[in-house]
Amino acid sequence: MDRGGEGIETMQLTLHIPQLQYHLENMEPILFNKMPIMKIAEKLRHDAQRKVFYIHEMVLCEMTFQQVAIYYENNQIVFLYSTSGTDVCQKLQTQLAKHEIPFVPLQKSFVLR
Repeated sequence: MDRGGEGIETMQLTLHIPQLQYHLENMEPILFNKMPIMKIAEKLRHDAQRKVFYIHEMVLCEMTFQQVAIYYENNQIVFLYSTSGTDVCQKLQTQLAKHEIPFVPLQKSFVLR
């Protein structure tokens, strides 16, 4: 852990994403751009609070995290990260919106209170 300046501590973490781990172990991706939109919608599942969606049996986005910094400030924990690779989520989100299929977009930063 090192000091990120002005009393804010930063640390680097390794994140484990279950969907990405499953994909790496099985290496049989189903590409969404070769599937009908309704078939893609069938693959989406929401958690109980409908805050996050999970993709089953297909690869939506592969993000390789280069660094994760955690900032402790005002009794909040803020996670920020940079990614490598191509973000292909926007294409799918456009298709879902066009066909009026509800979805919850993935976020690239979030705050825990």
